[in-house]
Amino acid sequence: MPRRLLLLGGGPQHAQVLAAFAREPLPGAELALLTPDTHLVRPALLPAFVAGRVPADSCRIDTATLAAAAGATWLRARAVGFDAATRTVTLADGETLTADVVGIDEPWRTSPDTLPGAREHALALHPAGRFVALFDELVALAQQRVLDLVVLGGEADAVQLALALDERLGARRGRAERVRLALVAGEAGLLPGWPRPAQRWAEAGLRRARVAVFREACRSLQAGHAVLASGARLACDAALLAEPPVPPWPLPAQPAPGVVVAPAGGPRAAAALALWLRRAVAAAPLPALRPGVPGRRWLRGARGEAALAWGPLVMTGQALGALRHALDRRATRSAGS
Repeated sequence: MPRRLLLLGGGPQHAQVLAAFAREPLPGAELALLTPDTHLVRPALLPAFVAGRVPADSCRIDTATLAAAAGATWLRARAVGFDAATRTVTLADGETLTADVVGIDEPWRTSPDTLPGAREHALALHPAGRFVALFDELVALAQQRVLDLVVLGGEADAVQLALALDERLGARRGRAERVRLALVAGEAGLLPGWPRPAQRWAEAGLRRARVAVFREACRSLQAGHAVLASGARLACDAALLAEPPVPPWPLPAQPAPGVVVAPAGGPRAAAALALWLRRAVAAAPLPALRPGVPGRRWLRGARGEAALAWGPLVMTGQALGALRHALDRRATRSAGS
């Protein structure tokens, strides 16, 4: 009897796993992908998309096409819970389903309910699919009048988003300014936990982009402005929520037989995940899952630059930006263009 393999969630690792199964079919398995999303999104390309360097279609993969190529059944439904002990998924409509092997790669999301007014007045960077679908409306509005945009967050996502917005809509030679940008980083400031040289590099980039940085929390969002912890009010036509995302439901706290949570990383991590799933379906000894290179963090800057922090070591420049872009394009090709 075929073993049932369920890919739970349409995250970037599962997109690459499905592409791998399309290149080398998975024998002896009933393969299914569970996601409500019609497109899977490549988060690594979001800064380039916001900056206008790649079109929206470069960030998205058609779910039906990808699943069909891998011989997978697309289950168009939303999971709201998972019991690792029984490998049972609970769906939004109350139905349940089980599988012999389950891979988990649900796109993480930023909850708007953590900040008063965010649900009404903010566009969250995660889930990325919704952000990509709605971002062009913001760009169109900026062509009609100059916008005051407030980016909320101090981590890499927020810094990259602010710099990309300036590249797309800020003043350039022969181009009028379409946005005034502010970044509300919170009390921890920019890039907490990163080496100081990386923080200085980000600060310099934001200064060049004329992004006003506030090292305090946002207390609430209201129509037309953001209210900071100090009581100050920032003009705000639109807020972009770039706080660190979280899983949509609790992930398994302990390892369980036949269950794997996708490791972070690029094509190498995805290839390791695909091998793990193949061997789990075959009931063979399982290889160790290794995430991306430990301690390595990338930060995409403006004008094609990037920074690479590897432990305490920090390197910056356009050559690194070109390398980062090449790695992103490699991941894009491995997941199907």
